[in-house]
Amino acid sequence: MEAGFELLPTKHLPEEKSRPERTADGHHDDKLTWRRKILKEIAAFLILANIMLWVIPAFGVHPQLEDGLGKQFFGFSVWFVILNLALPLSVFYRMHSVGGLLEVLFVV
Repeated sequence: MEAGFELLPTKHLPEEKSRPERTADGHHDDKLTWRRKILKEIAAFLILANIMLWVIPAFGVHPQLEDGLGKQFFGFSVWFVILNLALPLSVFYRMHSVGGLLEVLFVV
């Protein structure tokens, strides 16, 4: 080994358990499985909601933006910035939140 380099401990992800965990007296920990089920349900709902909010603007469907009310209220230059900066950033945000929630769903 070269001087100045040390071996660092590596972190391993815990193995996924297919069965519910048991307590010290041998009983299943139903509270833990209940919590996991609830977290999976919440994550699945948020994933579907984010996909709906991501896909619709990603493919250019903006019926609420075509009535001209925003341009009248904000003015042309501010409305131009909102349409060309904020909407793409919202699509980017939704796409990455779906990715993060999928990770939560698979880890739980």
